[in-house]
Amino acid sequence: MTRMEWLVIAAVVAPTMACGGSPAAPTAPANIAGSYSASITASSTCSANMPSTTRVLNAAAEVSQTGATAQLQFNIHGGSPVSVTGTVSGQTITLPSLSFNGSASGNAISVVAAASTANVATTNGEIAGTLNGTYQASGTSCNAADHQLQMRKCVVTCSGNVCTCA
Repeated sequence: MTRMEWLVIAAVVAPTMACGGSPAAPTAPANIAGSYSASITASSTCSANMPSTTRVLNAAAEVSQTGATAQLQFNIHGGSPVSVTGTVSGQTITLPSLSFNGSASGNAISVVAAASTANVATTNGEIAGTLNGTYQASGTSCNAADHQLQMRKCVVTCSGNVCTCA
């Protein structure tokens, strides 16, 4: 072999050997299946332009999961149910674009997010993350990359078509 061929082989093999010779095992996805109370909160940069009663959109959420694929069903107060499929990798959940319409204190609220990422707490399974998109309420619209998504595990009880999460 020529010197150049040895250098090419060394450049390919050396990084593998430096890392122990085998790739890292993938991290198992967190188990997020269950019932949740969820809230979507407008970014703090939007607060000055929105009435305080419209800054949070609440929902009940049901999550089913098969491996790394999670199906989230949000039942928005004053709106239609919203379903979205996400991917769970370790303690991180990635959701594609999603859209919520609902109401708070009689005011219509619309949230359209281009993408979102959330983390699962290892101790209590709570989920918290950010939504990148538009939060619109009371005629005011705000684009931000840090609207907040919070989900807390709970027990859902329903009476008629009204469900609560305790």
